[in-house]
Amino acid sequence: MATTKTTYRVQGIPANASPDDIKTIISKALGEDGIKADPTIHSLGSNPYKPPNTSTKVATVTFAHTPENLDRRGELTADVPWDNKIHHISVDSSFQGFTPLNDTEDEIGDMIDVIAISGLSSHPFGSWKARGGKFMWLRDEVAKTANRARVLLYGYNTSLVNSESFQDIGDIAKRLSSDVNAIRGGRPGQDVFMPTPIVFIAHSLGGLVVKEAIYKMSEQYPDDFLSIYGLLLFGVPNGGIKTQYWMPIVDRNPNRGLITSLEPDAYYLRSLQDNFNRVFCFPDARVTSVYETMKSATTKVSRKAKFSFHIADAFK
Repeated sequence: MATTKTTYRVQGIPANASPDDIKTIISKALGEDGIKADPTIHSLGSNPYKPPNTSTKVATVTFAHTPENLDRRGELTADVPWDNKIHHISVDSSFQGFTPLNDTEDEIGDMIDVIAISGLSSHPFGSWKARGGKFMWLRDEVAKTANRARVLLYGYNTSLVNSESFQDIGDIAKRLSSDVNAIRGGRPGQDVFMPTPIVFIAHSLGGLVVKEAIYKMSEQYPDDFLSIYGLLLFGVPNGGIKTQYWMPIVDRNPNRGLITSLEPDAYYLRSLQDNFNRVFCFPDARVTSVYETMKSATTKVSRKAKFSFHIADAFK
């Protein structure tokens, strides 16, 4: 068994399970090494893809000792008996799709959905905490102090190394807009459907994905589009990136087009900004951008095909 700081996501947890029950269920899902794993539960939220009355729970956990099969593969699934039922439990470290970090205090009132989206070649969870640290501000502060905010991470695949993906920003944004629509609806007890307000938090490429998704939502999902109240953007390359730092990584892989679309003054970026400005122009909407004014680390590939961080002016 390995000792690790990796945070895992556990899905399929029965909604009525107590904290001790959840630890037992997770340990059973891990098999023979489950007892020694000693899971610590850091957050718990209802599965956003399921109706509230049938929802299961989703947890973020760490282990004192991670079972070798989980440490090696990064994911596992198991059918676990509990409370006279069989529950399909999945454990993963990829965090694809939506991951809830909390539940709101009640289901009626002034609720808000906070949706966080990470950037290029990043991790949906790890992007929001210090490298090597334990504190994850969206989970450990925002989700615990904003009682009426449902905080959700959104993960998508932007791996650059040896990627076989042809997806571009438009493809990712289309999936995001569809997933946002899938998890939203009226709250129990509401006589009239009242869409929950949305605030997007995005980093790097995630900001471009959000802008593209908002444009698509304006055409396909008007209720969701009209619910967007604001954006908080960190280091979004609206003017493009210096792609020479990324081209050696993607080489001639199918995802090369994703990088070339981010070149400074690329037509796609100009078109994206024009479309976003045209539709997201509400007088009470807010867009707050945070950006660096000093050179920052970016990735370079060495002669031995290993990746390391170098200080460079990677963004225009």
